[in-house]
Amino acid sequence: MPGAEPILANYVPVIDHPVVLTGLAAWFVGTGIFFTLALMTPARNCRVSSEVVVALKAAAAGNLIALATFAVAWRTTLAGLPPIGFYELVMWGGGHALQAANVALMLALWLLLLQRWSGHAVVTPIASAGLLAALIMPHGLLPFIAALGTSNGVYVELSTDLMRWTLFPVVLIVLGFCLRHWLLHRRSRTLRGVDGRYRLAGFTGSATLAVLGLILGAMIRGSNTLVPGHYHAAIGAVSLALMTAAYDFCRAVSPRDIAERIVQGARCQLVIFGSGQAVFALGFAIAGLHGLGRKQYGVEQHVRSAGEYLGLGVMGFGGALAVVGGLLFLAAMLRCAAAWRRSPVSLNTNS
Repeated sequence: MPGAEPILANYVPVIDHPVVLTGLAAWFVGTGIFFTLALMTPARNCRVSSEVVVALKAAAAGNLIALATFAVAWRTTLAGLPPIGFYELVMWGGGHALQAANVALMLALWLLLLQRWSGHAVVTPIASAGLLAALIMPHGLLPFIAALGTSNGVYVELSTDLMRWTLFPVVLIVLGFCLRHWLLHRRSRTLRGVDGRYRLAGFTGSATLAVLGLILGAMIRGSNTLVPGHYHAAIGAVSLALMTAAYDFCRAVSPRDIAERIVQGARCQLVIFGSGQAVFALGFAIAGLHGLGRKQYGVEQHVRSAGEYLGLGVMGFGGALAVVGGLLFLAAMLRCAAAWRRSPVSLNTNS
């Protein structure tokens, strides 16, 4: 379409055209309704344990904070700015709140997977509430800061500082609880079952990618490919937790024969995707440590040293591996969807 300019803004890249922007606004409204209903759902109506419900509601609250920040920033960002500057400021604060919401969701899934793996809760509901409140509540400042104007330096700095100082402590504390839980229950009989293996593989892969993302993030000193290396590891951690939870969902609602066949290949698929994502992020990191700049394309990109070539080669191999893992996951989900069309879907609460 004429005038449809791609804007590579951080967090929410857009195409600057009314069709895309209308679709994005509709999507935001729909997700806002969903997360509001999630917060209003009584805990007694949920089919997961209380500490997981608390973490899931924290993730919903984080998403609502992000949506509020986007809306306020849209109103307070100066209209005369170039498109890249305008959308960068609009998406900056809400994008950081989305990070916290995704981390909360990932932690909720860690607690869920390990609870189903061992049959015991990882933390108490009170501990879960305290940790997730420490993660999400500080981001509640962002809509109010955005209301003062996104050109205000506090808006950019506070968003960055919240990312830098609120995410990693909660992730590491919850991870510590999870590792303690694994040590206490590693000889459990559930380890012998297929379900236990894929849940443990999903948690382990997600936790490894999360730690890798934190390490790479701490190494960032400039605008190079260490930045995408960091966030592809972090995003991969969230994706892997969601993939593992998707197998749980499919096992609960699919015909038993289909569910058993799909779950048998789940561990292999999760390992392939997680390994590929880790190698992909490490390739970015190697190239970045040798000075390769980010967001440079075509003639703008200058690959000079052997280290940069090595990093790009590792990145390409890891990316291909992650794509294979992603396609295997897609095939498994499509197989479940086809099975649902042939037979009524009924929730197996014992799964």
